[in-house]
Formats: sequence, C-alpha cells, structure tokens
Amino acid sequence: MTTCLCRQPTIARVVKKEGPNQGRSFEVCSKPRAKQCDFFIWADTTRTQHLCDCGGTCPERTVRDPENKNYGKRYAACAAHKATRCRFFKWLEPYFSTRFATELTQPY
Repeated sequence: MTTCLCRQPTIARVVKKEGPNQGRSFEVCSKPRAKQCDFFIWADTTRTQHLCDCGGTCPERTVRDPENKNYGKRYAACAAHKATRCRFFKWLEPYFSTRFATELTQPY
C-alpha cells in the first residue's frame, strides 16, 4: 500500500484532460482536494518501500535521458511536488547500465 506525505493511504485517479497523459492512472492523497498534501505518483511507476524525510513512500525511478551520464541508473526520491519536496534522494543498487548491457550483447 502506498502512503502519502500525510501517512494516509493514497487514492487512484485517471487523467481525463486531453493530451499525452489522457487515460494514464496516478495516485494522490486521499483527503479532500482542499486538504491534500503534495503527494503525486504515476501508477505505472515502480514503487519501493523507501521512506523519505517527509514520511511518505518514495517511488523507484530510472534515469531515462540517454544524454545523462547516469542513464539507466535507478534511484528513489521524494514524490512530493517539486516546490515542497524534502531533499531525500538515494541511488539504488545494483546499478547495471542498460547501455552497457546492450554493448555486452553485441557480437564482435
């Protein structure tokens, strides 16, 4: 079960607005909108049991930008809104670059 920054169970929602995320599921604080904390996570994001300094559950993420030197590396970070999130960040092990894996499978 995922908990928000309020340490309450989250509730699933679906994007209704037209655009690239229409139909995509996400989770937010289960309190009424006016009282919700800033917790937000896409439902298709892998979850971990890492707890951030806010007390919320941190999602497991992967660096997806191929230009980034950490491409393929997994990490956990606070899921709160960017303006209010705590500074929790942790690289996850084992680290195995997908770029390196591709190079290993290529014939000589």
